[in-house]
Amino acid sequence: EIYTLSLHDALPISIHAIYTDFNSPVKKDQLIARIDPILQEQAVREAQAGLERNRAELENASLEYQRNRQLFERKVLTEIEFNTAKYALAVARANMKSAQVTLERARRNLEYTSITAPIDGIVVERNVDVGQTVAASLSAPQLFLIANDLSQLQILAAVDESDIGQIKVDQPVRFTVQAYPEENFTGTVKQVRLQSKTTENDE
Repeated sequence: EIYTLSLHDALPISIHAIYTDFNSPVKKDQLIARIDPILQEQAVREAQAGLERNRAELENASLEYQRNRQLFERKVLTEIEFNTAKYALAVARANMKSAQVTLERARRNLEYTSITAPIDGIVVERNVDVGQTVAASLSAPQLFLIANDLSQLQILAAVDESDIGQIKVDQPVRFTVQAYPEENFTGTVKQVRLQSKTTENDE
C-alpha cells in the first residue's frame, strides 16, 4: 500500500529541512521534513496580540456594563442607554471567542509545518528539496511517497474474456516480472472485477 504526503494549503511554502531520503525506512509520526515556519509564527504572534486586545476590551465592557447596571437600577440611566452597554458587552464576548478561534487556527497551522510519516514504511519517492518553494494553488503537490510493506504487492492484471471465467477469489496464482524473468512469484486472487474494457474492438 502506498501513502502520498501532499500539501493542501493555497499559499506557496518553502521547504526548510528534510530528514529522510529515497529508500529510507521511517516510523509512524517520525519527523521527515519541515516547512519554513516564519509566516505561521508571525500569524501566531498576531493572533495572541489580538486575543490580548479583545480580552482587555471585554474587561472594559464588563466594567462598563456593571457601572451602567447600577445606574439603571437607580433610575439614573434610561433603558436605551443601559441596552447600549449590554450590547457592547455581548459584542466584546463574541469578539473574544473569535480571537480564541483565530489563535487556535494559527497554532494548528504552525504544527502543520512539521511533516511526519503517517505509517511505518519506506520512502519510495521524494519530490522536494531544501529551499524549494511549493505552491498548492492549482493542485495538491506531492512531497513524499511512502510504501508500508515492499514485501507485499498488489497487482492489477487484465485478463482475456476467454479466461476470466476460470479466475476465482482466493485462487492461488503465479506470475513473473520483467526485472526477474527467471523467478516465479506467488500470490492470491483478492478480487475479480466484472467491468470489461474494449481493446482494438475486442473485450
